[in-house]
Amino acid sequence: MALIMVCCFLNLLVLCSCTGDPPVQSERVTDPARYGEVNVYVKEDLKKMLPLLPETLPDAANILEYGYSYQCAILGDPNYSIKLVLHFTDESAYGIERSRLLQLSDSDTVRKQTENSEQYYFGTTLQGFDILTDAQTEDGHQVRIQYIFFNPADLEIVYGIGLFFDGSQYDSELIDTWKAAAATERPT
Repeated sequence: MALIMVCCFLNLLVLCSCTGDPPVQSERVTDPARYGEVNVYVKEDLKKMLPLLPETLPDAANILEYGYSYQCAILGDPNYSIKLVLHFTDESAYGIERSRLLQLSDSDTVRKQTENSEQYYFGTTLQGFDILTDAQTEDGHQVRIQYIFFNPADLEIVYGIGLFFDGSQYDSELIDTWKAAAATERPT
């Protein structure tokens, strides 16, 4: 009887993982030619966030870095992140994109100044970083990361978007980028 129950449980796990919501997989994409190619779960979840990422890559920008990461185990929580670093080849295009992004800021946006950049954290991003980087693990606590860093001297913009669950396996690229930027923070 126990063997039959174990087999039924395993079949149930396989069936649940096949439904694809969220898909059980691990994926890392760094090829800019595949920009915007995300799974259906991520595509739907991005609709819940601010439209920080450009719909298409601007012609007047070089891609310095692109990374899309998605992880979800069988009974695990889905975690994904998207990081994009653009270097604009003309000030006008940089200004247009900067204006588009600043229009998205509101009372829930925190602005910080660093040596080389302006940082904008949207929603509960800073509280999310605290949750993800503290020593305490709160299994199942969902954190949304949404930030933009402007570097006007180099005409660069860093975009960071992600959904993480505390205590889950995830790509820490967005957190590492934030830590590096925060290390150069100065009072505003």
